[in-house]
Amino acid sequence: MSDPAALPKWRVSGPGASRCVDWLCTNPLSTSEVGQARYSPVCDEDGKMTTDLVAFRLGRDEYWLMPTMEFDADLVTRLRGRWNVELENVIERLDTLQVQGPLSRRIVGSVCGEEAAKLSFYRFLPEPVEIAGAQAWISRTGYSGEIGYEIFCAPEDGPAIWRAFREAGDVVPNGFRAIATVRVEAGLVSPLETPPGKRSPYEVSLDRFVRFDGREFQGRQALLRARDEERRGLATLRFDDGPPERGAVVRAAGTVVGEVTSPCRSPGFGSIALAVVDRGGAFAGGVRGSDADQRP
Repeated sequence: MSDPAALPKWRVSGPGASRCVDWLCTNPLSTSEVGQARYSPVCDEDGKMTTDLVAFRLGRDEYWLMPTMEFDADLVTRLRGRWNVELENVIERLDTLQVQGPLSRRIVGSVCGEEAAKLSFYRFLPEPVEIAGAQAWISRTGYSGEIGYEIFCAPEDGPAIWRAFREAGDVVPNGFRAIATVRVEAGLVSPLETPPGKRSPYEVSLDRFVRFDGREFQGRQALLRARDEERRGLATLRFDDGPPERGAVVRAAGTVVGEVTSPCRSPGFGSIALAVVDRGGAFAGGVRGSDADQRP
């Protein structure tokens, strides 16, 4: 269990909400259903990722957006000026707890009820449930590569809900380092470790989250070029010695073919790292490609 409450949170509502979020994201959100979450990169006009996000569709004209990194102030001004929307920063009104791992379904069922426990992947309950006398929203989302849930509540209710899960048993609090390790094990890239404006979604194997489908969105023209021209992708590397530094070059037969983005020491796999490398490259010591992402 972890408390990623510091991550940004926005509410988009109003008649232009769907057009607004579809222009913002490379993966269209307006085709999602109420009660469905969806992952998407967010790019600048050059087709480079500035962040990524998970969006929750609360109603016909209402979404929560949970980006990994905060939106640029100029982008927020542009969104507010271009569409008939209300764009609210709700980080001070919405706390987040994550319950992740193979026992999470049983634990969430005991604390939140079976309806929450039976949620499908990237689905959530649009109406809140009661936990420890407080109201909370439950989603089958997370960033661990394992089955997991997120709980959204008012900040003042966070401690009581945290205690309710701790008292359920088999729950161990963890911090960002543990989350970062399981993320690398699962092959999930993070914009926190890829400088904003440096890489396109194609460069980090997020191809399937870029959907053109006849609509206009930020970075579209640049991403059309990247789709045809990008020759690099994400791979997971394993090392006999300790993990390299972030930014270390990756060589094959003496030729530089990429760079390390996310090194870590894994309890299960030893020294590993995500790296952006030339697609099709072969490396001594073993490489596992990570094109298959778990996010819808």
